[in-house]
Amino acid sequence: MGYRILWFDPGETSGWGMCDDGIKFECGQLGPEPHHLEMYELIKSKYVGRITIFILGSESFEWRFDPGRSGLELVSKEYIGVCELWSQQYGVTLKQQTASIGKVGLPKSFVKRANLVRLGLWIPGRENRHAMDTYGHILQYIIIHKLEGYLDLLKKGWKDDA
Repeated sequence: MGYRILWFDPGETSGWGMCDDGIKFECGQLGPEPHHLEMYELIKSKYVGRITIFILGSESFEWRFDPGRSGLELVSKEYIGVCELWSQQYGVTLKQQTASIGKVGLPKSFVKRANLVRLGLWIPGRENRHAMDTYGHILQYIIIHKLEGYLDLLKKGWKDDA
């Protein structure tokens, strides 16, 4: 195995997605109950010896003032901290991308629902949105960094995009 990417969309419900060599994908969600230890153990279980490159990533936390929101929710920052703790313990740099890069539902996103459908990765339902956003982050990372399999992903997932 050449590389494995494990990415998180941290929050009250944290989505996670994983990709091996641009070919094999899996995803899921943790929460909404507290899941700090569960997240840590998931990272640990996905970091296996046969991997040449292990990339751990997380959506970054950006606070924006929103007068329509009643309070500030910092739980996302707690779960990013779990990723940071694991990365320091095992000497793996934590990669981060802004929410706008990975969000599949945004009009200007590079990875859209149609791309995930063409790649056979789309799982319908609002309850899967955080996991789908991790796929957005992973695909963006693979393609921008031209990792193994990126051309095949572009040809299949973006073939009808103009």
